[in-house]
Amino acid sequence: MIYLNRHLTGLSLNGLVLDQDYERAGQVTKRLIGAGLSRKIIPDMIVHRRHELGPAGNLLAIEVKTHNREDGRLHDFAKLSVLTGHAAEAMAYDKCLRLLPSNPVPSDQNFRGHVSLPASMCPYKHGLWLLLEPDGPQYWWWSSGSGPRRLGCDIEP
Repeated sequence: MIYLNRHLTGLSLNGLVLDQDYERAGQVTKRLIGAGLSRKIIPDMIVHRRHELGPAGNLLAIEVKTHNREDGRLHDFAKLSVLTGHAAEAMAYDKCLRLLPSNPVPSDQNFRGHVSLPASMCPYKHGLWLLLEPDGPQYWWWSSGSGPRRLGCDIEP
């Protein structure tokens, strides 16, 4: 992250910071909440203004994967959909999230309830799911409550 931050000096001029596994929203831990449920939610990377709880605080949530396993992808898509305001809530299981009842859930997972962003947390303006594979990357993008949509790739593997 230190090396990447060096290339993003324009962000810091605008008060934006790139953080990895950042679990705070102001002074509280980022959580999805529901009827009797509270799940910590930590994107792989975020671009944000620390301690800014309003709409200008959360710019981009990023999930990065090196494998395309369906269970992990479905969990990340549900997480990013709720974080960006694309979905109002997700279904919480023991260790995973899903958007639709028809999405496969690992057999060892029990349904726990529905979760959503707490009222005190503004959604991220954008979300990015990045899959890094030897045959080339895949990008999925959420923007201002819409998404996900797959983006084309102009980068050579």
